Amino acid sequence: MYLINSEAELSSALARNCRSGANWWYACRLCNYRWSSYVRVPQPVRYMKKSAVCQTTPLKKAADGSLSTTMTVRSDDGLCDLKVSQESGKAYASFGVSPAPEHGKAFLYSLDNDTHVTYTPTMGYAGQDTFTAILVPGPGEKRTRLTVTAQVDATGVVLPSAAAPVTAKAEEAKTTASKGKKAVTTRRRVVTHKK
Repeated sequence: MYLINSEAELSSALARNCRSGANWWYACRLCNYRWSSYVRVPQPVRYMKKSAVCQTTPLKKAADGSLSTTMTVRSDDGLCDLKVSQESGKAYASFGVSPAPEHGKAFLYSLDNDTHVTYTPTMGYAGQDTFTAILVPGPGEKRTRLTVTAQVDATGVVLPSAAAPVTAKAEEAKTTASKGKKAVTTRRRVVTHKK
């Protein structure tokens, strides 16, 4: 793992390891390098609001090596976080999500010796959601499937009310005829001409 102390060092590391250094996140993804291999940060994203309700069951390991857990979370625009690591105590080298959750977002990142699996349900959704994280220990090693079943609760969640649609009524002026004057009808105003 490289510890990068400045943007110049990051650009230099990318130039050595990736062909395109213009966009470091994109370049590292293309070259299969984890950005956390280069940068040590306290959090990968500045805004990470935690859900008011976030509970996970202990990981269960099946005979084929796959993992599963159940997560209880409130759909209050906050996330629920689950930490996993290899049996050696290290974070997974690479990861992905397939299939993705239908009623929310899954986000995975490695920090220190943990791989974080986060789930944020769609605000106001109540029900069950499932996704599978694919965890790769290292090059050429067997992938581990982690299936997360999320029980989503919307108790007390208030959705912002949608703005009332604006409707414009075109006022149709009535045509009137009077002696010596001719009325002209328009959509917005009535114009009267003298004869």
